[in-house]
Amino acid sequence: MRIVADSSVALKWWLDDEEFIEEAKLLLKKAIAGDIEIVVPELWYCEITNGIIVAVKRNRISEKQGLNFIEELRAIPVKQYQIAPYINKILAHRVREWVKQAAFMAGKA
Repeated sequence: MRIVADSSVALKWWLDDEEFIEEAKLLLKKAIAGDIEIVVPELWYCEITNGIIVAVKRNRISEKQGLNFIEELRAIPVKQYQIAPYINKILAHRVREWVKQAAFMAGKA
């Protein structure tokens, strides 16, 4: 089974003052065991690194913990997907949805 885990899920693996930590850690455990495949967008590592930097700046974790977390992140099995090939498709889909919503709302007026 594949699971898409954005950076907010991954940050819960290390930041113990977040909500839904146990659920996020269960996903991590299953990924390490090979029971699920975690798929992520190509910016995932940058987003997590930024989240950890912010956590250090706000004194949620120490600098040493932040560095350890980033090192641990490298060992987690994830499959990265490039988003660039899908940007046009995503944008076209969103534009169609906006047009449908606008038409619906105009019909209610």
